[in-house]
Formats: sequence, C-alpha cells, structure tokens
Amino acid sequence: MQYVKWVLAVSMAALLAPSHLLAAEVSVEVGVAGVGISDDAKRVNEYSVIRPDQGAEVTGKVDLTGAENGVSVDVQADYMGSRDQKYGLELDVKRILKLDASYDTFMHWLDHDEMKYLDAAIPPPPPAGPNTPLNPNSVPGFFDPTTFDPVAGTVTATGGGPTVQQIGRASVYGEDLTPRTDFSIVRRESKSHADLTIPQLPNLTFHAGYRVEEREGTEQSIGMSKCTSCHITGQGREVDESTKDLTAGVNGKFGLLTFDYTYLDRVFRENGDDPSRWYDPALSPVNNNGSGYQVGNGTFDNRILYDYDQPGGPAARLYDLTPESDKESHVLKAKVDLPMNTSVMGSFVNTTVKSKKIEEAGVFTLGDKTLETTYDAYGMKA
Repeated sequence: MQYVKWVLAVSMAALLAPSHLLAAEVSVEVGVAGVGISDDAKRVNEYSVIRPDQGAEVTGKVDLTGAENGVSVDVQADYMGSRDQKYGLELDVKRILKLDASYDTFMHWLDHDEMKYLDAAIPPPPPAGPNTPLNPNSVPGFFDPTTFDPVAGTVTATGGGPTVQQIGRASVYGEDLTPRTDFSIVRRESKSHADLTIPQLPNLTFHAGYRVEEREGTEQSIGMSKCTSCHITGQGREVDESTKDLTAGVNGKFGLLTFDYTYLDRVFRENGDDPSRWYDPALSPVNNNGSGYQVGNGTFDNRILYDYDQPGGPAARLYDLTPESDKESHVLKAKVDLPMNTSVMGSFVNTTVKSKKIEEAGVFTLGDKTLETTYDAYGMKA
C-alpha cells in the first residue's frame, strides 16, 4: 500500500503545482460498477476486475498531463475497488531523465479441490461391509486379522483387534480438511524504470529499474501419506511471497555499432509459515513364520518416507515447502549495421541461480545446503 500512497502523493503535488505548469489537461471520471454472481465466483470471476464478490463498487479514474520548460509529467490512476487498482507516472526532464513508474494490484480466486472423486475406490472389506462410509480409520485395503481372513476373504470371528494394512489392495482415500475455505491470492506489483542521458556523453544512456512483486493469500496444499497414496489430504497453506528485481545497465551507439548491457539481481523469499502435517504410525502385515498376521513393519521400514515415531518423539512433519532463491544475470546484446542492408547481431547471457535447502532437525542433515545452477547462452544472427 505504500506504493499507492506514493503515487497519490505525486498526483497531489502535481495538482498543487503552479497552474501554468498543468495547463494542458486534467481528466476525472467517477462512477459505480456492480457485479452479480449466480454461480461459483471462482468460475465466473476468477480474476476480479471490479470486485472479488457480489455487490456494487465506487470507481474512479484520473489522468493528469502537463508540460512546461522541457519538463512533462503524466499521472494516471484507475480505481476499481480495493482489490483492483492501477497507478502510473511518466516524467521527462528535458530528455535527460526519463522516469516510468507503475503500481497495480488485483485478486485471483483459486480452485478448491473437494477430493470427492477419490471415494470411488473399493469399499472396505468385511466385516465393515460395502456400505460403511469411508474415513481415515476405514480405508480400502485395511482389515482386522482377528475377524477377517485375508487369504480366504471370509470373517473368522467377532471382536476387535489391531488394524493392519493389506498390501496389494486398492488404497485411496481423499479428505478435504478445510471444506469451507475460499482460496485466493492478492497480487501487488510495483515497477519503476529510469533512463539517464548525460549531455556530455550523448552516445550513452544509463538505465536502472526496480520491481517488487508480492503474492499474499491462501492456497490449497495437497499431500499424501507416509509411503503410498492410501490417504490424500487437502488443507490451507499460507502464501506470503515477494520477488525483488534490481536492474542496471547502459546502452550506446557508436557509428555502426549499437549495444546494450543489463545486470539483474533477483531475490525471491517466502515469508509464510511452513505447512506441516501429522503422520500416523506405519503399519504393515508380518506373517509370523506362518502362524498368523501380526502388527509390525518388518521389511516395510525402508519404504517409509515419514513416520509418527521419529527421533525426539512424535512431531508434525514439514511438507510442500517453497524454496527461496537468488538470481544474478548478465545480458549483453550488440548489433553492427553493414552495407547492403546487412546487420549482424549477437547476444550473450550468463545467469546463476542459488536455492537454499532446509534440513530437518532430528530427521536428516545436509552437507551442502545450497543448490547452484549456472546458465550460459550465446546467439548470433546475420
């Protein structure tokens, strides 16, 4: 919101400037816009261009232009509700300094997977019966060895007993842990670009830019159980991302040669809380030398990604993490104009991206916590 205040402050300063400076033109529009939704907002209003929900909204637009003594300014503001705004500023100071800045924000409705289609799996075996509703404790492929013979497929006795997972059976159960949650992302982006041409160096133009993109909201995060897809869950995940780009460079023209060099430094950060989930104890049938099935993991241990019983005691496990990254790039482009309508163009790109990996205390450690990727590209065209 600080960018909105900054652009509005420039607009107010321009309005309060001497009248002869802004004698050119001022345009103001005020109105009301309404939205009526009779279906799912995520389907008919995915990108909210007026307002994110049903109702009416006051809208407004301002366009201010003026010029005097080689200085020109153009300010635009477009307000379509609290979640859809655009602001812009163009400034030219005697063709020595050119500044272009903008800010915009809008809301994006995200889909919500109810995961009901996973209920089409095979129903639980007897004694629960085919009409037993599916739940985390009654998942296809689970049986009670004291009441059900997995070989004969018949009920052998009545009573309770430990629950064991039967290997080889269809095993899918979906559970939406946040069934009434609306997922959406609010995107805000501010950009500014400046060109500086010094009169003493007319062949060179220095340029610099700064861009900030922020994404805030909640999205659905889908994860599966510790070893297979027997239990798939969906829950909310906080999103608080920021991408900051800083660019600088120079372009020039010397006779037949034209070139441009740009340096980019990008920082991506995820500031939201890391999502986590609890994992039930891992169970697997063990045929105790032919004497019957018992609870235990046996050789199943090496197939487990996560288990409830971790070093240090039970704890929630992190998942669906967004890695942070840093990027640097150098881009050089050049063109030579030759006789007979011939041009030779070349380019070189060098990029390095570093991403940090996070270790989990008591679970695993990393010897190298940084993943680095380097990219070089060359181009030539005549």
